[in-house]
Amino acid sequence: MSDAPVVTTVDAVVERYIKLRDRKKEMKSEFDKKVEVIDTALERCEAFLLNLLNSQGAESIRTSFGTAYVSLKTSASVSDREAFLGYVREHNEWSMLDVRANKTVIDEYRREKEDLPPGVNWSAIRSVNIRRS
Repeated sequence: MSDAPVVTTVDAVVERYIKLRDRKKEMKSEFDKKVEVIDTALERCEAFLLNLLNSQGAESIRTSFGTAYVSLKTSASVSDREAFLGYVREHNEWSMLDVRANKTVIDEYRREKEDLPPGVNWSAIRSVNIRRS
């Protein structure tokens, strides 16, 4: 059995894949540039409306096209891990924490023990990647 037809077929598929990936990247770049102009215009509209609402002390304003309203987006991040964890332990405020498995540590544990810690699932998905030569 000759390897030539398979290599030729694989060559063609890899070449096509790279061309398609490059074209996708070009198209995405062109699209992103167009969307950037729209995003800038949207941000200007939002700034105008927020300033208007703030100056009037209003939470919303209704128009025939729609309603503009103020919303508050919040986030919480840890600036001092030890201080935060100390507080959680001292005051038994465990609900202040989110629990998730550390993938790197779990992988090390899994390889070393050939098992997983209780209550942890592990998945690994094989996929093909193509690098330009």
